[in-house]
Amino acid sequence: MLLTQSEFDKRLKDNNLRIALIGMSNIGKSHWARRFKSRHGFHHYEVDDRIQESLSLSSISLSAEWMGHPYQKGYQDRAAEYLALEIELTQKADDQDGNLVLDTTGSIIYLPEETLAQLTDNYLIIYLAARPDDLERLISLFKSSPKPLIWGDHYHLVSGKSNEESMMSLYPSLLVMRDGMYRNLADIELEARYISKKTDLIQLVRDSLPTSQ
Repeated sequence: MLLTQSEFDKRLKDNNLRIALIGMSNIGKSHWARRFKSRHGFHHYEVDDRIQESLSLSSISLSAEWMGHPYQKGYQDRAAEYLALEIELTQKADDQDGNLVLDTTGSIIYLPEETLAQLTDNYLIIYLAARPDDLERLISLFKSSPKPLIWGDHYHLVSGKSNEESMMSLYPSLLVMRDGMYRNLADIELEARYISKKTDLIQLVRDSLPTSQ
């Protein structure tokens, strides 16, 4: 839902502005969302946390352990269960009142068209874009501190490599593929690195919107 600056101002004033943050895992969506909450009084709806609660898991690392890797037995079933919860809990964000920031998972792009249509109809969608040096950091974090990860049909055994080696060699291309999918879904794109302690997020987003449509 691309807004003009005046539409953005009106929704913010009327306490009816909905923003969805999309992007890679570990890019900073939750950090941005917490800033919207602490600085501007937005409700923060974090889908990852709600999935963890539904699975009775106490941390993102336990969620990653529960999900496992795409070459492990039971992964496809657990990935399907995770996505089913993500659909349900993403849709439930619409029940919230007031200005809202929706802190999505990295796998938002794999949700069905009707769920994504609901998102695009009701939210200003901001892609927190990763740059080349960000991608290097994300790859390093995936190695050291993995999060639950939906691979879709991107994983396969690479000739001459083990399952784990195949996964690590394919992860960079998964990020590149996801980058294009996030761009297609987003209304506007901002570099995640733009944020600092002094950044006025409302002004940053507003300045990125058109003055008219």
